[in-house]
Amino acid sequence: MNGKDNQKGSSSINEYEDIVIPTTGVHGGDISSQRVDGLDKRVLRDVLNRDEGLSALDIGCGLGAQGMRLSLLGADVTLIDIMDLRDRIELLNQLFDIGELEYLQKDVRDLQPSDLCTEFDIVYSQRFIHYLKYENAVELVDLLAGHVRPNGRIYISASGLNTELGDGYPDRDKPLEQRYNKLSPEVGEKHGILEPVCLYEKEDLKRLLTGAGFEVKWISTSGFGNIKAIAEK
Repeated sequence: MNGKDNQKGSSSINEYEDIVIPTTGVHGGDISSQRVDGLDKRVLRDVLNRDEGLSALDIGCGLGAQGMRLSLLGADVTLIDIMDLRDRIELLNQLFDIGELEYLQKDVRDLQPSDLCTEFDIVYSQRFIHYLKYENAVELVDLLAGHVRPNGRIYISASGLNTELGDGYPDRDKPLEQRYNKLSPEVGEKHGILEPVCLYEKEDLKRLLTGAGFEVKWISTSGFGNIKAIAEK
């Protein structure tokens, strides 16, 4: 074990010293509550550089940390997650006197246009889209495209095929449409990801976004190997 490894906590899952802060128990840990990464910062800068009155949507919000940051910067934020976070969101609204955090508990595979009662300037989704089959991801992004204002942006990331998560991944060599399986037992246990996933490469995420009518403005691979993108309507 090298010196860098010795400096990390024994429960760290990567070089950023992230740990698995449980969400549902099968969908990995909440990273946004531990640190702000490059995509998070780009969203925050976008909000700071725009006029007040922005409307933002966070899909697969986890514990709601990024949504709280956006709200503190003046955005009206809607959070969606499969977990029951109503008490937590109410507490955040009270503690920070925000009052603009709205929460919808729902499996996004059941999301309907009527669930989204407004148009959004910003749609944000970190470390979530890979939990959907590609066909379901296409349906979701198509739905979101219908609720994004002109020049609105989507900030999105997906777990990468060429990361540690891809080690022993049974569907590694399958085409994107058929790539949906559980991680290897060892990797899944380490990261707390016990549900099937569709791991992405750059061109996969670009295809998902452009297919819904978005123009990809920026796409990158993180140091860990995850895919991150910004696209505009």
